[in-house]
Amino acid sequence: MSTLAIHFIWTTYLTWPPGDHRGHWSPLFDFYSNLIERGHKLNLPSSTTYKRSLAIAKEPPILLSECEMQAVANAIGELVAPVSPPLAAGNFDYRPQAYAFAIEPNHVHLLTGAIQEDLSAFIGRVKGMSSSAVLKHAGNETRSRVWTSGYWKVFLFDREGVCAVKDYVEQHNLRRGLPRQTVDWIYQLE
Repeated sequence: MSTLAIHFIWTTYLTWPPGDHRGHWSPLFDFYSNLIERGHKLNLPSSTTYKRSLAIAKEPPILLSECEMQAVANAIGELVAPVSPPLAAGNFDYRPQAYAFAIEPNHVHLLTGAIQEDLSAFIGRVKGMSSSAVLKHAGNETRSRVWTSGYWKVFLFDREGVCAVKDYVEQHNLRRGLPRQTVDWIYQLE
């Protein structure tokens, strides 16, 4: 079974630390990944883990401003395929298509087509470039971190799952009073 899409989620530094009262997955993850069926369980909150993660934190939490969120969107837009014009024949500058994107002050959702390289390398570039863009803003001169280490990824193998996740991601934008898509580099699913 080939991968149709990948849903990436990552959070800003220390806004969803280990042991957090929210736990470690949303109900949608089970819908499209059958986590429970495969023996996974919701990671429940743990006050001991939470207190320890705060004690060893290197910096305070960061919540992105509107301006910083736009900088993140711009940086990601440089790393995904432009909607038009298409890449010229023979151009090996491969970039994945993006199907949905939402950014909130404390986390990012990115739904892409299949990635043709190591996922960690791709997300490392995304997080690195967007972090650099945020750290250039006034007030961040003493910061060295924007994102937590790591990221969540879910592979999607059928259209139903891709459409469900696309809607889930777009609901984040609607909740903020924005249109379903807030950037011009999103491909429409056919």
